Amino acid sequence: MAWKKTISVLLAAAVLMAALVMAACGKPASQDIFETITPEDRADRSLYGAGEETGAGDDAVGDRAGDPGSADSGAPEAEAAGTAESAGETESGSASESSETPEDTEGFSIPEKAKYASSSMPEYVCGAWVAGVGEYADYPSVRTADAASLKADCDKLLEEAQNMGINVLFFHVRPSSDAFYPSKYYPWSRYLTGVQGLPPGDGFDPLAYMTEHAHERGIQLHAWINPYRIRTDNVDGSGIASIPIDALINGNPALMALRTCILPCSDGFYYLDPAEPAVREMVVNGALEIAQNYNVDGIHMDDYFYPSAGIDDSVSYAKYGGGMDINNWRRENVNALVRELDKRIHEVRPGLAFGISPSGIWANKSQSNPSGSATRGMEARNQLYADSVTWIKNGWIDYIIPQIYWEIGKEIADYSVLVPWWCSQVEGTDVRLYIGMGDYRSMLARKNKDTGSVWYGADELKRQVKLNDGNHAVSGEVHFNFMSISRDPALSGMYSGRYGGN
Repeated sequence: MAWKKTISVLLAAAVLMAALVMAACGKPASQDIFETITPEDRADRSLYGAGEETGAGDDAVGDRAGDPGSADSGAPEAEAAGTAESAGETESGSASESSETPEDTEGFSIPEKAKYASSSMPEYVCGAWVAGVGEYADYPSVRTADAASLKADCDKLLEEAQNMGINVLFFHVRPSSDAFYPSKYYPWSRYLTGVQGLPPGDGFDPLAYMTEHAHERGIQLHAWINPYRIRTDNVDGSGIASIPIDALINGNPALMALRTCILPCSDGFYYLDPAEPAVREMVVNGALEIAQNYNVDGIHMDDYFYPSAGIDDSVSYAKYGGGMDINNWRRENVNALVRELDKRIHEVRPGLAFGISPSGIWANKSQSNPSGSATRGMEARNQLYADSVTWIKNGWIDYIIPQIYWEIGKEIADYSVLVPWWCSQVEGTDVRLYIGMGDYRSMLARKNKDTGSVWYGADELKRQVKLNDGNHAVSGEVHFNFMSISRDPALSGMYSGRYGGN
């Protein structure tokens, strides 16, 4: 994208000029500058970019990924790296009480750094995922078709986000081939109203309402979608392995049209076949529906691509593989979707941001792949076939949010190793890097009264954001999930102070 590269060159020149001016004023250009961003500053920094006006809407997108042992939990797939060890505990670091904000807050506000340019994104992203499914669901608080209840949940969430200084929300609007908005492709989600196909009362559209009222508060709204995932449990949460596929897709026009493109997975669930062109076209059309009908600020996907449990795609491989190595072929199927989304989203709305939050480990460093990180966890490139480095190098995405949900010092997946590694991947590109942070682990430690966990209290997360600040290529952080930071006084107070909240 030539326009991106031009912006990067202009930004680099501006940064150099600023450094010369600071030097001339007697202030070392290398000195760290810390400032608290006020709500007025956020409003002045033009969060939405020029030329982003679209017609008042009727469509959207969104979703977050899976936690160890539950495809429907809402917690990210990146957690798989920790399954070999006890979750949330290390030998290092003592925990603070969750009800107390860490005392050492000096230099804890956002550092002003040179940023990779994207006219539609905030200068520094202070974001959170708003999950729609599983135990981490942020919205709605109760599945209901009652418009007043759904609207009240939106208002409460947005007020809390503004009070914390959050400037970007990633709103889960398409969890499992269904929608939190009226769509000509997907039925209303049972995760919203409790019954698939049942719309909210009074014509209420959660995506339109959330977008409009987020903007009124100076907050961006990115629509978060899952491309391939199909409903992953019964209403009672018992699993769907015994449900006939035709019964599962009944009443879902998107899935009925793709009946022959649905594959069973060894985890007992179903997924759309990433190899099928018809699947790719449906996913792209669904994203365009949102981009054209809603004034959202971005389209976002998380780390659900090929399921890590594996699917039998031998038929489509024989049909489309063309003699390629099957692993490269699967990666190319996902690459084709990302490439097509980038092209067609930006044809419709050139300034709209498009980004992905992959699992935190692209690949482990090895003799066969010396470019990987010094880790020993689940590899997104080789198990989910999500080749995020290729997306970065080709400029197919505007931003990337690796889900780094492990503590500093964790042997198989060290936060302090992974953040610099990801910084090295975006250096020299116009892709912006935001770090996905596992705040939900602090919530779990507090819930379980696990006072021996490094995640108990706010100290581990405080160490992590300070580490972010020390890496120049980090342009923000995104928290999983909103509930985890809004319901914990220690975390909400800490981030409010950092992000300049009320």
